[in-house]
Amino acid sequence: MEHEKQKQALTEKLDTTNQLYRKLAELRTACPTLLKLVHPEIGTSQKFQHKAQEVIASVEGFKKDLAYNQSLFQYVTESLAKNPENLMPTYPPQEKDIIASQTSTEDLEINKDGKQRDPSQTSQVPEKLQDTLNSFGKSISSSNSSISDLQADSFILEVSTGLKFHVSLQPNGDYKALCIFSKFEATMFSVNRYNQFQMPLFLLLPLLLDYSNLYSKPCQICRKVISPIKLELPLVRKYDSENSTNAILTFHYECTLSK
Repeated sequence: MEHEKQKQALTEKLDTTNQLYRKLAELRTACPTLLKLVHPEIGTSQKFQHKAQEVIASVEGFKKDLAYNQSLFQYVTESLAKNPENLMPTYPPQEKDIIASQTSTEDLEINKDGKQRDPSQTSQVPEKLQDTLNSFGKSISSSNSSISDLQADSFILEVSTGLKFHVSLQPNGDYKALCIFSKFEATMFSVNRYNQFQMPLFLLLPLLLDYSNLYSKPCQICRKVISPIKLELPLVRKYDSENSTNAILTFHYECTLSK
């Protein structure tokens, strides 16, 4: 019982840390967004004022969250002092955790209206698709990403930065991905405009999961997260084909034009 309480408390702390990180990541785009609105061809004084008020509210909200969760940072500091090798205590996997992780996604499929599907009406997920998703299970969970709406020929992938991709099977056997949601519509449109995501699924998934690093992974060319001219995030994802490696490279679109 005590073990379960400790495990639950740690899970809550990790969830809080993840929420704080996501809010901080969103604030990293605040200054570039405001600078964009300074340009006469893009912004107006009203847009700038409205966005500035939003940013101020976000900053104040983040400061309150930090103050409210001071006990979390104190816990981390004390934990690190007790055991420098492990920042937080770890627990061996329990049998029920293993069973839960092996539960097939199609058994838990949910309709968009939030109601559980009748299993008899659920499309059977091909074994090849299920095997591929299972092989990426650790990568998906470790990046705080998730799979939903799993069908026989499509599914939704949501990465930790809030981007959602609709991934669907094409007639030639490849899978195509389209970004269907982002907190900022411009980001969604740019991801789709700058990338051609159609390839075998085992190559496509790593590219999409790499968007979990959207706010931290710099451009391969200028070595910056925010582009120097258009003040955009590095939204282009490519494999390092020149060196024949599996490394995923990140670019600002404007940097690729001058390459």
